Amino acid sequence: MDSYAAQLAQITYNRKTSTLSLIEVAGLVIILWDTVTYFETELTQIWSSSTPLSMKCTYSFLRYSTLVYQSINILLIDLRISKAPVSSRTCTLWFVFQIVVAHIFWFTVQGILMKLVFTLHPKQRKIKAALVGMFCLEKSFEIGASVVFLLNLENDDMCITRRRSSETTYACLIVQVFFFSLAILTVVKARSSISQGMRPYVIMIAREILWVGSLTALVCFPIALFSVHTAEVLVSWPLSLLSIVGCRLVLRSPRFPPDVYQAGDNPAEVAVEESIELAPISSNRGDRHPNNSV
Repeated sequence: MDSYAAQLAQITYNRKTSTLSLIEVAGLVIILWDTVTYFETELTQIWSSSTPLSMKCTYSFLRYSTLVYQSINILLIDLRISKAPVSSRTCTLWFVFQIVVAHIFWFTVQGILMKLVFTLHPKQRKIKAALVGMFCLEKSFEIGASVVFLLNLENDDMCITRRRSSETTYACLIVQVFFFSLAILTVVKARSSISQGMRPYVIMIAREILWVGSLTALVCFPIALFSVHTAEVLVSWPLSLLSIVGCRLVLRSPRFPPDVYQAGDNPAEVAVEESIELAPISSNRGDRHPNNSV
């Protein structure tokens, strides 16, 4: 009887391990597919000589470090997680790795969105200071929630947590508050910006905030509500989506960052021409040249 129970447990474990591997492989395939699909657009918009170094570095990090991350996860599952039983220390280190990478990616994507909103408020330092302060508070809360989650981590031999994490729920809520604040700042400035002829730029910013915020809510809340707390589901798949989101933001963003404008220029007024030029390229997956995107 004991032998039968042991065999059944081993079969169940092997099936779960195979599922984890398939999840990671699927995430890697999606990233590879997106990389190949937008490679021509990447060559045109990112690796041209006029593209700032900061944009090249940001895009390269968001695009290619995800491939490395997913590959490492596949190796970890095959070489370590699949060897039952997995020690509590190994599971904790695995969660630490996932969460640290997620924080870095999320910081990058939010930074891109903040930069877009800043260009609508080029001379209003109080608004910028308030937004940066709120961003720092959000990051502090998220880091604190991650630490509490790790300290209270209770998992089985498959690195699946045994308790519902209220910290994840609170982190999801504060992230949505941040998106709501970005949307408010965009709406407040929208009327005056549109009257100055910057309607395409305002629409672009509002569109990015809306779809990134909606995707974040779609990913976060099911995880928080249903307590789906395995590392590959909690972080890996959302991180793949976050990489794609960040790359889209870079491809659709204005070519010039605020610090390269000449004195006296309004960044939004200068950037609107760039956003009009770049938007058709990214939306057509690189099959159009900038000179034909009128």
